[in-house]
Amino acid sequence: MITCNDIPNCIDYFCCIYCPAQVWMWNRIGRIKNKEVRIMEKWTQEMAGLEIKDSGERRQFETGAVRDIQEGKGRYDLLPWEAIHELALHCEQGAIKYGERNCEKGIPIHSFLDSASRHISCYLRGMKDEPHLRAAMWNIAFAIQTELKRPEMQDIPVRKLIEFQRQHMENY
Repeated sequence: MITCNDIPNCIDYFCCIYCPAQVWMWNRIGRIKNKEVRIMEKWTQEMAGLEIKDSGERRQFETGAVRDIQEGKGRYDLLPWEAIHELALHCEQGAIKYGERNCEKGIPIHSFLDSASRHISCYLRGMKDEPHLRAAMWNIAFAIQTELKRPEMQDIPVRKLIEFQRQHMENY
């Protein structure tokens, strides 16, 4: 019987149903349905075709360890996780009220910005009837998301003009 230790480069401490050796072995003894085996074999083949991206540049740590550079990838270690949690709570409440992913159906950007401005105004006036700062952040976040993913929803006149100019300058 084949075991993970018989496979070169096998990580035997992480032996599970996704391991190719286990899939083969379990299939031989009939513990996995053929459909599940085909899915896992396809997943294994797809993962084998992926390569680790490499810029060719390195940063070195005091310990001597090296990693690829991080510039241009974002600094997720600097994100305000408490604020992001508040954003997630707002998304949860919105999904209950309006349905999941309602805003992805298409809301004009002016509507997000109008609502964000209104919530900031309420916050600055000291209103405590709802989490206004959190609601403003949600509206700004989804205005950004919409601008990136649904540019046709951009309806702010000056922004439309800038995009029009940019597109026509590329043609010259």
